[in-house]
Amino acid sequence: MSYTTFFEIGGHVIESYIDTNTHGPRPAADPLLEIAKKHGVPKSLGRAAMKGSSETLGYDVARASRAIGRIRRARRAVTVAAALAAVDGPLPIGDTIAIGFLGTYAAYEMAVGVTDLVQN
Repeated sequence: MSYTTFFEIGGHVIESYIDTNTHGPRPAADPLLEIAKKHGVPKSLGRAAMKGSSETLGYDVARASRAIGRIRRARRAVTVAAALAAVDGPLPIGDTIAIGFLGTYAAYEMAVGVTDLVQN
């Protein structure tokens, strides 16, 4: 499946084609439960296994697996902020919004993601 988008930048119409088959599905927010679902493991059993392994290891595996999604969201926010700053006109309003809001959000997601991975 694919779709086409049109953008007008500086009086020029730019056409882009997006092929959804090459990008695949959006990554799961909780990859461990997604893998369990793929292999037919009930959610309650998957959660119990993650809880047991977390108690045994002293490291929360489920929390660490969600960190990857946080880091991906931070990367996406930085990409959107850069696109907004590039597409914006000569006034720095879009740049301020992009850097202020999305930059702060990306920094938050990255910090929490790294904290989830390290787990002191």
